[in-house]
Amino acid sequence: MVTTFVGFLLPNNSFLKYVNVLLGLIIMVSIAGPLIGVINNDFSVDGLEWISIDPYQGQKTIPSNGSLKEVNEVILLRKYKSNIDTAIAEQLRDFSPLEILKVSSFVVEDVSNRDFGTLTGVEIILSQKSSSGDRLEPIERIVIGDKPVKINSNYRGSADAYEEKRILEYIMTQFGLSEEKIHLRWEG
Repeated sequence: MVTTFVGFLLPNNSFLKYVNVLLGLIIMVSIAGPLIGVINNDFSVDGLEWISIDPYQGQKTIPSNGSLKEVNEVILLRKYKSNIDTAIAEQLRDFSPLEILKVSSFVVEDVSNRDFGTLTGVEIILSQKSSSGDRLEPIERIVIGDKPVKINSNYRGSADAYEEKRILEYIMTQFGLSEEKIHLRWEG
């Protein structure tokens, strides 16, 4: 297109073939310049600044130096931990009568570490399931005869202790965690 325009500007068409060759060379050099830089490894995608939207969390992700590799690692870790949390919660819901409110996993996040992505701990928030959709209210006072009975509000029945033990054993066998790295918390 440029060569056609220049051809209209020239008064004599005898120079047109030389102008076409010269303009063709200029266009080839302008296209080949960046490609030569890529071939000579002067160009690096990691050197570019990136702002990414994490598709799983909907948050902007900008690592400290903004490299694409680090953005991908942050997104990968979030998704990996989310998948672990979901898998543990679903597995526990299948065999435990307790309600699993939340599962939070802890993994090795250092990419340079050989154990990158290894599960190092888990926190599980538990609650009693109510048989109906209503929330059960705690008993404040029991009276037997004339004597009130003191109620320990922190007491969990033996069935709850049994379920806690089952959950601990399951996590220890399935994920190879020691009991100290598994934290069970009651809510409600």
